[in-house]
Amino acid sequence: MIDKDEFINGAGSDVQGLLGALNGCQEISEQELWAIQSDDEQAVRKIIREHVKPNFIECKNEAAQGLDRCNFYERFKEGLRFLINVDDQEAFDWIGNVGQFCLYPDPNSPDPQFRYGPDYHTFYLWIWEELCGDEDWRIPDMDAYLQNTNPYENLKVDEYGQWVPKAS
Repeated sequence: MIDKDEFINGAGSDVQGLLGALNGCQEISEQELWAIQSDDEQAVRKIIREHVKPNFIECKNEAAQGLDRCNFYERFKEGLRFLINVDDQEAFDWIGNVGQFCLYPDPNSPDPQFRYGPDYHTFYLWIWEELCGDEDWRIPDMDAYLQNTNPYENLKVDEYGQWVPKAS
């Protein structure tokens, strides 16, 4: 079992890490990100597909081969699923803002409204659909989900604040 607040913190950090592929991405400049209207669903989805999905697929392949020692794939995927379903507006606003900050990294962009687009639930649904396709994102029973899902079970936080495998 995982504590809901612990999962909120972990999921927020993990999804930020997944979207962090956009920060410092060599293939896309800040100006190109700024040029995207944040409520332009197709443009945002294209950025996710082209610049976030490759890292997600790499993690998925490593997990399938047993090489994902820090459980990145399950953490990213279950973190997204959890964030889409969590019923905690304050946490969701904080995590959503962090997620959109990865898409629009500079608050001093030419138009400050660029950082604000669709509601965060929609933003995370777009990410889920691009990364996980038709797989169902719904959690019908949050209590049962928290009882049975813990992507951090075999991990610990090291002195640098990073999730690492527990010693065997």
